[in-house]
Amino acid sequence: MQFSRCTRFPWSGDLPSVFPLAGERFRVLRLHEPRGSGREEVGEADTAEEAVELVVSHLPTGCGPAVDGTPDVLDPLR
Repeated sequence: MQFSRCTRFPWSGDLPSVFPLAGERFRVLRLHEPRGSGREEVGEADTAEEAVELVVSHLPTGCGPAVDGTPDVLDPLR
């Protein structure tokens, strides 16, 4: 599951994402830097609820509700 700070393509890509693993487990990854190419592991979770908790606990400072538009209308995150 990919999260975005904007509602239109291309998505912002700067928030943690949830990927399924075998056995109903999940991995949470985020970009090394906004719009970067590498990803770092935030952690693994045994349930979807735990995966979402990992995402929420690793949201960047200043992250709020998604804005209507593409990433070019977004303010940079700290």
